[in-house]
Amino acid sequence: MLKKINYSLIITLFVTIFTVAYASFTTTGKVHKFGKEIVPIVADMEIMNKDGEYVPVEGYEKASYNVKAMDGKAYFRYKLADEYKPGMAIAIRNTEAAVKISIEDKKIIKYADYSFKFKSSIGRYNIFDIEKQYLGKYVYIEFDNNGTSDDISFNEAYLGQSEDILEYFGKSSMLRVVCGIWLVGLGLFLILIWIAVKLKQQDNEILYIGSFSIIMGLWAVSGCPLIVYLMNGNPLYRIFVFELLLLIAIPITFFNRAIEISRKVKKAYDIAIIIMLINVVAANALHFAGIKDFNETLGMTFISMILAFLIPVICFLGRVLMGIRFKEEGMHFAKIILATTVIIDILNYFAKWYSDDSMYSRWGLMIYITAIAIEHIRALYEIVYNGQKAQMFKEIAHQDMLTKANSRTAYAEVMEDMANKDLEDKKVAIVAFDVNDLKVMNDTYGHDEGDRYLKDCVRIITDSFGSFGECYRTGGDEFALIISNFNDSRFEDSILRMQRAVVECQEATNKPMSISYGYAIYEHNIDKNIYDTAKRADELMYKAKREGKLKRKQEQEKALKQEQEKGQ
Repeated sequence: MLKKINYSLIITLFVTIFTVAYASFTTTGKVHKFGKEIVPIVADMEIMNKDGEYVPVEGYEKASYNVKAMDGKAYFRYKLADEYKPGMAIAIRNTEAAVKISIEDKKIIKYADYSFKFKSSIGRYNIFDIEKQYLGKYVYIEFDNNGTSDDISFNEAYLGQSEDILEYFGKSSMLRVVCGIWLVGLGLFLILIWIAVKLKQQDNEILYIGSFSIIMGLWAVSGCPLIVYLMNGNPLYRIFVFELLLLIAIPITFFNRAIEISRKVKKAYDIAIIIMLINVVAANALHFAGIKDFNETLGMTFISMILAFLIPVICFLGRVLMGIRFKEEGMHFAKIILATTVIIDILNYFAKWYSDDSMYSRWGLMIYITAIAIEHIRALYEIVYNGQKAQMFKEIAHQDMLTKANSRTAYAEVMEDMANKDLEDKKVAIVAFDVNDLKVMNDTYGHDEGDRYLKDCVRIITDSFGSFGECYRTGGDEFALIISNFNDSRFEDSILRMQRAVVECQEATNKPMSISYGYAIYEHNIDKNIYDTAKRADELMYKAKREGKLKRKQEQEKALKQEQEKGQ
């Protein structure tokens, strides 16, 4: 079933479902969201120009409003209409500038935290309630980027009931949270698979893609409006977000390198990885030295990310043009989707087409990671399934089907293993057995009774010598025992048990039974290896067999003579 999965179909369904679902949550303009009226108001604001006059905002798009800073600052105002009802609130989101909000001369919010070496402010949502005495007055908003750039971006401003705004934050974050949890869960699952099969493989592909999934999942959640609001501009949260951004491209590049077969492309990945690691070290060093904060080094971070996702796309397209076929079309299709969505989101960071910085890449990643997870589950299934089949065949090859003793193949493997060991200080012995008169049993009573005779003899040997080791069938009526720690008194006891069991079986079946045996202990002065020991054991067994046969013949002749004398 897993082999028949159509990845292309699955990916197409994911793309369709998530594109439609996400589009329903990203409508711009004055709309009703989740049954509540939350109104974007940036376009209705006024901005101060160079002459100190307030003029209408022009060219605002939902993503952000970029303005030239005047001495590192930008000023906006918005008039609160008389018809506004108490209980309404305004939510203003700033990302990289300190904000001061006031009603006429009354300061409402002032937030300018440059701690942890951040030159610019910590991004947050500022929410303030519209009180009755504010109606008909202007709200003044001042942004201060502390001179970090010539531009200031005003991200979002919403008007509505305060509880509706918070509900909007929660519900508009829902898809991101679900996506983030899915990615983190998949990442943890893949890492658990990696831990489970680590001893059976040499590569770390699952570890790399699992780590990438976890980082991207955390990144998806960290940018949610609700999380931004709850973090309230915490600098540690800001540090965490930037560290995620610095690390995102590294594990996916390691993964792509691991699955790449071309040495030239591997070298390209090596260079990309070095660039990424240098970027991580440099960005942290510059930030904590107070030279440039993380936000000012994002350009290099995005270059390394584009590099990480562009290399596999170029390689894929090049191989397609060369006519090279791929075994997993769906996987490569998912890779193209991921790379495309990531690059679109990176370009959006500079172009400001939309406000959600990871609007498409998290869905592309979800598709990609899901496809990889399915592929590894299928591969793991095949490993387990093939392993079970291999174990079954091994058991068949290592077990004699008639007597259930170990087979000659198993005996040969154990002997070969022992031949490669130093046995000088170990008391190793080989016991050779022969089931006497098997041919006579087959000819006299039939092959079914002959088979039963063999089974009974193996059972007796196993029961008598089970504490020493396992019984091996080395020939049609020949068996062997390998004893790793020979003990004389215990061995004699086992011989006596075998002899008693043979007599009891004879009496129970009223049929003749006898087992010949011979044993030899490994002696390094005599034996070159364990095979010489086995040869000596065989010789002693055949000697006992001949003596036993002669003895049984003499007993039969004596018994026949006695019968004849009685008849006379």
